[in-house]
Amino acid sequence: MLPVRQPTAALPIRPARTGWLEQRAAALNIGCLRGSPSHTRPPGSAGSRLGRGCGSVHRSARARGFTTVELVVVIIIIAVLGAVAYPRLVGRTGFEARGFRDETAAAIRYAQRAAIAIRRPVTVVIAPSGNAQSCALRLCLDANCDQQVVNPATGASFCVMAPALVALSGGTLAFDARGRPTDAMTYTVSSTAPGEVERTIFVEAETGHVR
Repeated sequence: MLPVRQPTAALPIRPARTGWLEQRAAALNIGCLRGSPSHTRPPGSAGSRLGRGCGSVHRSARARGFTTVELVVVIIIIAVLGAVAYPRLVGRTGFEARGFRDETAAAIRYAQRAAIAIRRPVTVVIAPSGNAQSCALRLCLDANCDQQVVNPATGASFCVMAPALVALSGGTLAFDARGRPTDAMTYTVSSTAPGEVERTIFVEAETGHVR
């Protein structure tokens, strides 16, 4: 007959020891979750103490916020961005002035090529500043601009319009049949918008190189 093995007693499992800080935090969390206010408990009871602890936790959470120094720094950063970055992002005058400068330089180069192609002088005429309804630059076959050069892209008379707040200044320049200018010339593209700079176009003598 085989011997019967007696069952062994299960060893007791000891709970993990926690510090008093962990116990205190757990007690506060239980009280906050139960939502037991301190005025419904007798003074001095455990629930009353938990209610006071829960209230202190909520008050400390509500008391958190920005300091005065942080608010002042944020306001200064917003003011700088509004004064510097916003006009450049929203305003279109600077982009239009650069585009008008490039368009004017291209028109002057075309006047030189047209003079060589048709073998007769082509004159670059600048309209008086301040007249926004007229062409800022025209290409003509005479000084009085009775006959104008035709723009191959549009089929109409060659006309470069200046955008708002942008003006073009300079003298009258003529290219002869060989593409040589009468003299060196400097054209200035200016803008009345705040923060904008003047942009220049220079035509070299003898060669007529536009830069």
